[in-house]
Amino acid sequence: MPRNSITGQSMTEFLIIVPIVVVLIMGAVQLVFVYQAKTTLNYATFEAARAASLENASLSAMQAGLARGMAPYFTRPGSEALGSTEDLANVDETADVTQLAADVARGHQKAKDEIAAGYVHFERINPTPEAFDDAWAYDIGGGEREIPNDHLLFRASTPGGSSGLSIQDNNLLKIRVTWCMKLIVPFVNRFFVASARTLGTYDEDAAQWHTDRGSNIDGAWGNYEAWCLSSHERTPGDYRWPVVAHAVIRMQSAPRSCPGCFEP
Repeated sequence: MPRNSITGQSMTEFLIIVPIVVVLIMGAVQLVFVYQAKTTLNYATFEAARAASLENASLSAMQAGLARGMAPYFTRPGSEALGSTEDLANVDETADVTQLAADVARGHQKAKDEIAAGYVHFERINPTPEAFDDAWAYDIGGGEREIPNDHLLFRASTPGGSSGLSIQDNNLLKIRVTWCMKLIVPFVNRFFVASARTLGTYDEDAAQWHTDRGSNIDGAWGNYEAWCLSSHERTPGDYRWPVVAHAVIRMQSAPRSCPGCFEP
């Protein structure tokens, strides 16, 4: 075989393989970012549950706790000194600490901005709305009801008529947090979203994806997840992916119903 033919064949193979390898590398980088986000969200969700356990399982407490937990993810050095490798002996420690505090404050504000923009969805899985209709729950005014949190060791463990759980079980707070994180790796972000959308079609009226490919993936994306995956349609170039975390903790205050706080 002529040398030129071999060289041409090698070049063709190279041109075919290189784009595939580049895409795989970029995909791996994006998966690392997703894993980092998931790890941070796991911790932040526990912070949200712990804060809510002290404040009647309220949504505002969850939001505040999650923002604190997510602050490190959004914290970026704001000065060259923090990002440099200069000798520590030449660093102004006072200025360094001040700059670090400012960076953390910006990260905390960025986390709160994500929540305010609707990119974080909170669900209170337990206690359920039915738990506040059980016999032991009582009205506290303003349309709210409360489940007692005191003397749980000495209360009967009989399941409630509405929730089917005991008062002790209804004092376990379980939450699910879905963060619509931004995908930042070019091209791959579009691929991730496009792949997810192939699971079905999006029903704009119901704000939900539907699929006819089998019950195992039917309803794979709920209302919020579908809204998240459609972010680029509202803001061009803004491709986002839903990341989910759960947390369970014992209530340290009486759970309140908070009507309208935890919508689907």
